[in-house]
Amino acid sequence: MASSSTPASAPPADAAAMPKLGLSVKQIVALREEFKAIDIDGDGQVTAEELWKYLDGEVAFEDVQAIIMAQDKDGNGKVSLDEFLANEGATTLE
Repeated sequence: MASSSTPASAPPADAAAMPKLGLSVKQIVALREEFKAIDIDGDGQVTAEELWKYLDGEVAFEDVQAIIMAQDKDGNGKVSLDEFLANEGATTLE
């Protein structure tokens, strides 16, 4: 929860350290919040199971696995926040 002296829409303290992705700070903050919502166990990594649950099972699990594999640059079977942000730099969330 944000402190009363920091507006809820303020950029995170590490905003200057964020990669330059062609996104505004506001967009990066929104993407970070989206990532946190998907990362059900809060470990900083999104698995296919977490994404599938987040999507309420409306997408075939095999398709969700393909999404994770496409975004997983280090090959650990999960998507980190850095991988998520890097992949979203070329697209927008609807």
